[in-house]
Amino acid sequence: MTFKDWDIVFVRNQKGVSIFNKIFYFLIRFFLKSEYNHCLIIRNFNGKLFVCEAIASGFVVSKTVDKFIEEQQIYERKLLVKRFKVTIGTKERFNKLLGANYNARYLKYLLDINHNKLSFNCFQSIGYIINEKKWWKTKPNNLLSILD
Repeated sequence: MTFKDWDIVFVRNQKGVSIFNKIFYFLIRFFLKSEYNHCLIIRNFNGKLFVCEAIASGFVVSKTVDKFIEEQQIYERKLLVKRFKVTIGTKERFNKLLGANYNARYLKYLLDINHNKLSFNCFQSIGYIINEKKWWKTKPNNLLSILD
């Protein structure tokens, strides 16, 4: 699989490192009515591709794409790559989000149909970056429908 700068990658983890992770992935998919339990964005920094994603403590550059691909053998991830056109403000929104500390608050996100800006997670992060109007309500199926 080949990745490019600004690719958005939807992830379905087939395996987890623990039974807790397997249950967690299942619950995310179940409550969001989606095939995918995670979403990330690929960025090129100085000629090298990196995975940028929301984790429990914030939105971070987490690993190289090479490491992400290497992990495929462990987690047996199902991946779907979507591309979008970078527009005015995309880079600024990305830079503003990068390194921001927050609590992912997945339980609140999964159970609260009204959602709010305090329950920030991977789907909301991508919604914010691509300038989705109500980014705090972004779910995987919303993103899939607006990305080519």
